[in-house]
Amino acid sequence: MKKFLITIILFGFLACIVYGYVWYRNIMRINREAIISLPKAQGFDALKNAVTLEQNRCQEFVTKSGGNFDEFTYCKKFVEWSKTLTY
Repeated sequence: MKKFLITIILFGFLACIVYGYVWYRNIMRINREAIISLPKAQGFDALKNAVTLEQNRCQEFVTKSGGNFDEFTYCKKFVEWSKTLTY
């Protein structure tokens, strides 16, 4: 009975070690993915800010209705396009 109990305890301990190893490997994989994704997310934030600034400029330009026709057309289309974005 003692040998059986010791065997069960050892298998349980071994299972805990294997589970811990698998968990650690999974956490390290997620960490690597996060490190790779972070610069992409920061680049997206910069792009989002640039679009927002241009959208504000164009909305102001369209509201004033000043300037040349080409820029007015560009701004009107840009504002319409930027409203379709979802962030």
